[in-house]
Amino acid sequence: MPQVRTADLIQHVEQDLYGAYAVVDHDAPVNEALVGADALEPADLAALPRAAGSTGLRNLLYALEWVIFGGFAGFVWWRYVRDLTRAPVVEAPSEPEPEDRPVASTT
Repeated sequence: MPQVRTADLIQHVEQDLYGAYAVVDHDAPVNEALVGADALEPADLAALPRAAGSTGLRNLLYALEWVIFGGFAGFVWWRYVRDLTRAPVVEAPSEPEPEDRPVASTT
């Protein structure tokens, strides 16, 4: 393979390649896992694929989502504190309504 790209490697292995990355420490003592690591070329930013055109918009909307979530959390907190500190509403006993209906006679 001319370069290490996750999109190319995923076709050759049965493992999740998106979960991590590796860093080679050339100053570490040589062991079997690092044999051939000197042949690897360091990655540079030019090798990365270009970002999609909607990446900036997606990041902006994600930031806006957190602002809205924070505002909603603040609102819920305000309502909770207001409900706890507000005096309970006691309704005055209502007076019986005058009865204007005629009473049926039993004669």
